Amino acid sequence: NKVMDIEKIDLVEASLSGSMAEVTVEFTSHMVMSTLDADGKIIEGDADRTVKVSDIWTFCRDVKSSDPNWTLVATRTG
Repeated sequence: NKVMDIEKIDLVEASLSGSMAEVTVEFTSHMVMSTLDADGKIIEGDADRTVKVSDIWTFCRDVKSSDPNWTLVATRTG
């Protein structure tokens, strides 16, 4: 699979419980989806056609932590 472009990124939900922040983001992209065999020939999909894909990712972070990184805690398709 190859991401051709990101159409949009939307904040779906944000919450704070104590010092734990959680954000859910929807990524809408266009991808080329194909599977190749060992010889590089397409056995599934189409290398010339893009497909619109919606992925929803949830991240969390302790806002009191000095670590600025967010942790991915869940993914699903939209």
